[in-house]
Amino acid sequence: MGLICSPDVHSPQTISNLASLLAAPINSYQSVLTLLAIPRYSSLLSQQPYSTRRSLSHAVISSILKNETIIETPEDVNGVLDLCHVLIKDQSDSGLFSGATSQQQGNKDPRRQGPYPDREDIAEEQGWVARMVHLFRADSVDTQFEVITAPLSIRRSHPFAAPANGKETLRSGRRTNAVHIPRAHNLRNQAVQTL
Repeated sequence: MGLICSPDVHSPQTISNLASLLAAPINSYQSVLTLLAIPRYSSLLSQQPYSTRRSLSHAVISSILKNETIIETPEDVNGVLDLCHVLIKDQSDSGLFSGATSQQQGNKDPRRQGPYPDREDIAEEQGWVARMVHLFRADSVDTQFEVITAPLSIRRSHPFAAPANGKETLRSGRRTNAVHIPRAHNLRNQAVQTL
């Protein structure tokens, strides 16, 4: 029987220990991009409960913003968004899909129960994601285009879309970054013409 099937994996102490283990590199490394090089980190993170994934996503974004980590390649953008996808996409285990069940049991708002975020939390998290998107930059105009379009592939790879959650945040951040591409292209053309 594998470790994932063991009842011990779902005990609060094991969940807490795994969360601490997964948080250690986030807190230790200067750049969270190092997490992308750790084998199976992302797959282990994806198997954690919603609350653990959410808190670790907070830690990843907080580290990126605190250290002002510039994310320069489409692969790194996809990797970081994959680590933080719990804040970008609705999750099947978040409790947000069980609205009808909770309301049948007499609960008015399923978002207000347990560790699940309320609207203010979601708005704050999306502000963090928007600030992080502004750190998706590259020196080359072509690479910058790839960097700002990279979030499209993560939207396709995760089946739980979140129209009210992260979709608009990523779109608006990409729009703002897209304005920089024509400006950079014009500056490059002016520099070439002056030579």
